Amino acid sequence: MPLSNIFRPVTVFSKAAWFQKETFAALNIPADFRLHQLEVNLIRLRSYTGNLGDRFVMANIPAMEVETVENGVVATHHAAGVGKDRPPIARHDDEGDRH
Repeated sequence: MPLSNIFRPVTVFSKAAWFQKETFAALNIPADFRLHQLEVNLIRLRSYTGNLGDRFVMANIPAMEVETVENGVVATHHAAGVGKDRPPIARHDDEGDRH
């Protein structure tokens, strides 16, 4: 079953808005391929979690946060966004009701 069929009842994607062919293609991949991606990234993550040094930057993409760490302590915390600017998408809660 395509991933779009699973999300459709919960979330409505507007073709005229941000959900484009590229996004659909990225979401609509077989589960075994996605599992392979996770396995590869787990290996990569394990190889980098050793000594990162006294100072490093940690990005949490899903939470849209970036932190700087010095001597094992979070020194600064920042909100972050990734992507290009786009105009806001109109939301329709009820017929004729725009936000």
